[in-house]
Amino acid sequence: MTVWDNVDNLEAQDYDFRGSVAGVSFVEGYPANLLAFKNTFLDNKQEILAAIKRNPENPYDSNACEVWAFNGFEYVFIGHLPKDIAAMVAFEIDNGATANTEIVSSGFANNDPSKPGAIFRLKLER
Repeated sequence: MTVWDNVDNLEAQDYDFRGSVAGVSFVEGYPANLLAFKNTFLDNKQEILAAIKRNPENPYDSNACEVWAFNGFEYVFIGHLPKDIAAMVAFEIDNGATANTEIVSSGFANNDPSKPGAIFRLKLER
């Protein structure tokens, strides 16, 4: 479930999003890539710096926003913003907003340790 704050007046103020990174199981290296983040950072209560990269050439969604997480050495692709959030975020980024993003926690789909996921927090600033 996606949680958003300050959604009553999106055009007049900055706003925050929190949700699950989408498509993580389709990324090369899954699930080891997310398990490494969990074991290295999240288990030690460290949030992970992340970046959002617009991908308007995505054949499935022209509003696609990729999520790249910093592993201590470089940014690596881990998935996408969910489509409903990407639609708003893409518009704002395309119009000059900055997306400050972190990976704040992880979990397992259906409590299955072979299916890790990641939770992001994103704040748009104009």
